[in-house]
Amino acid sequence: MTEKLPRVILHADNPFKVYFPPISYYCERLKKLNYFHFIKLNERYWQQLNGDQWFTQQTVKACGGDQILYDIENYLKYFDIHSEVVIIAVSHLGPPQLWANPEAASRIGHRSFDPIESINRIRKTVPPGYIPHFALNWKIYTLRNEIIELYNTMKDYHIVTVGFEHLKEVKHTLGFNFHSHINLTHDTVNTVKKREMLGEHILSHYKSEQNGKPLVYLLQAGEIISAWLIARLTDKIQKAFLIDIGRAIDAFTPNRHYAQDNLVFNELVGSIEKQLWLSATGNIQPPRRRTIEKLFI
Repeated sequence: MTEKLPRVILHADNPFKVYFPPISYYCERLKKLNYFHFIKLNERYWQQLNGDQWFTQQTVKACGGDQILYDIENYLKYFDIHSEVVIIAVSHLGPPQLWANPEAASRIGHRSFDPIESINRIRKTVPPGYIPHFALNWKIYTLRNEIIELYNTMKDYHIVTVGFEHLKEVKHTLGFNFHSHINLTHDTVNTVKKREMLGEHILSHYKSEQNGKPLVYLLQAGEIISAWLIARLTDKIQKAFLIDIGRAIDAFTPNRHYAQDNLVFNELVGSIEKQLWLSATGNIQPPRRRTIEKLFI
């Protein structure tokens, strides 16, 4: 199913490949009820495994400890790489912060570091032979104004947002006809026991759902809690989509505004593509038209 998808090399000095499909790939799977569980792990996760103390402090604060890092690492080492359901997505680049004001939004990434460190950690952690997807996909689709195709495809499904209260707004902004919300606060996810209870709550919701509509869970739980939850639930929830949508969906939550100026959008897309081009080719003067598609192999 995935072998014909376009791929890109993440770094010129480490030819690790990821899939970067057009958004139509995910839309077709939604239409055909070809269920998938999308687990997203951005650069800050890999940097924590590499010993970054600043990022780890944020995880400890949000999660009550750093064990969650190693729970996910252990899952990645042993998950079924032939599964047609589980999609692991990774990135070695800092994502743009879409919800910030234009000045802040144009600053790409969280911190400065050598992306090759993250790629090396990814290669050590992901089982040999498995090609992940690119974890910045939802934000890139959003910045290109393509993401609406995904949301329109699921408009008549039962959409369940899992996250903080602002996510309730997408029922109206995206026109979802059947919408539920599982609300989180920092106090409901800051210990292992509480996260286990949240996982049981999602599972109970899944088992009790009776309206006959296909189920799509869109998670934005902060830090790497969404990834932890999906990894924990993937064997228990067979007939539903579990998608770590992250903060890309904040583009449609008015109470968490992000930069809406098209010039800023273009700058963000260009910055991501420039970062990936420089990383993948080592070319310090990339061509003017340096779209990701030109890196496909």
